[in-house]
Amino acid sequence: MKRQITLALFTFVCLLCAGKSGGVWISSTGEGYYKLKLCLDSKSVKTPDGEAMCYGYLQMENDFVADYWIVTGVQQSPAGKYRVKYYSLRYGLPGQEETADVVFNSADGSVSFGEAYKFTADMSAKYVEVLKNNVNFLSAPVNGKPVAMGLRGMMFPLDGMEGGWYRLRLADGMVGYVADGNAEAAAECTVPAEAFNLNGHITDADGMGVKSVSFSEKDGVVSMSMEYSRVFDEAKGQVRWQYTTKYSGRIEGNALVFDRKVRYGVGNFELENATPDQMEAIKPVIVYYSPTLYDFIIDGKPLHGGE
Repeated sequence: MKRQITLALFTFVCLLCAGKSGGVWISSTGEGYYKLKLCLDSKSVKTPDGEAMCYGYLQMENDFVADYWIVTGVQQSPAGKYRVKYYSLRYGLPGQEETADVVFNSADGSVSFGEAYKFTADMSAKYVEVLKNNVNFLSAPVNGKPVAMGLRGMMFPLDGMEGGWYRLRLADGMVGYVADGNAEAAAECTVPAEAFNLNGHITDADGMGVKSVSFSEKDGVVSMSMEYSRVFDEAKGQVRWQYTTKYSGRIEGNALVFDRKVRYGVGNFELENATPDQMEAIKPVIVYYSPTLYDFIIDGKPLHGGE
């Protein structure tokens, strides 16, 4: 169960690497949503509101609390144990600090924040989602050369973190780094069943045509319907007539890959009942599901608005 709270949710992830004092762990159950993100060897983590840098944070969300504890100071004790200073982003100020012990257990891969919050090795998130369009993946953090480019909504396996940069596993075994702020993590790279209940509207690049978009899934085949509304074209002084196009495809990770389509009025069948074999083959159209936004990304933009 993960609910939206008044602060924007940020879900950055990395694996705990041997000898590294950082990582991100996510625990999401019916009792609440908890995320711990740490990079205790450098002040390189953006606070959830994007206003400052910190050593990490603990996010808590359940029936009783919705808050972030921002880590502002770090003092290392014996191996694997840290004394940290933190404050509540929602209920406090940077000067109102508390202290807690953060303990990394190399034996079982767990990490704890204080006495109340423990994250096991299987809670380390495994993927990272690209947040913006045309994001360069570098060969090394900060000054590396571009090795590939990601589009908003794409997800990649996560292979660690270095000073606020996420190390991704790209195609053909390549490794790329993307900066905190350009990516967010997720525990799974999937399209949940409830996502197919989403529908909304998108507007053409010229700002005139409006499409009503809906999705469905049956027996592993996914469909997307785009219905044009009637809109008045002022430049031409005429009305655009309504029509619908249906796309058919499959799920690949967090992407819907549509490789066939048919438009209303083509063929002797009801459009809603059209099967893939009744459609024309097309260059794949890819729509991503964003676990960060709980929304589909179409042509680089969320279905329900926002940039």
